[in-house]
Amino acid sequence: MSIKFAAIGECMLEMSHSSSGQYAMGFAGDTFNVTLYLARYAQDIPADVYYVTALGDDPYSQRMLEFFNQENIKTDFIPCLANEMPGLYFIETDDDGERHLHYYRSNAAARHFFQSPNVD
Repeated sequence: MSIKFAAIGECMLEMSHSSSGQYAMGFAGDTFNVTLYLARYAQDIPADVYYVTALGDDPYSQRMLEFFNQENIKTDFIPCLANEMPGLYFIETDDDGERHLHYYRSNAAARHFFQSPNVD
């Protein structure tokens, strides 16, 4: 028997600020993080792990899809919408180690998922 799992949500571009002043880009979001770790755990068992969201037709969405595929996350239910982009957030850490998140996602592609013509 094969396990099938799907999570619906938003994966965002994550920009983490380092002490050197540089930013590192990653991909994250609550539902995506669950999906990612389940896909990693499920490498040794028969499982299909899907992520359901909407992305854009920009280079960052393409990188995200490539990352999903590298992590064995199935992308069958991810439409790429014209002229859209994923959400973005920055992580800043203050001198006390407290993290502050700054979101830019009000116009993210995932917000348009249910209006996509590919969603039935």
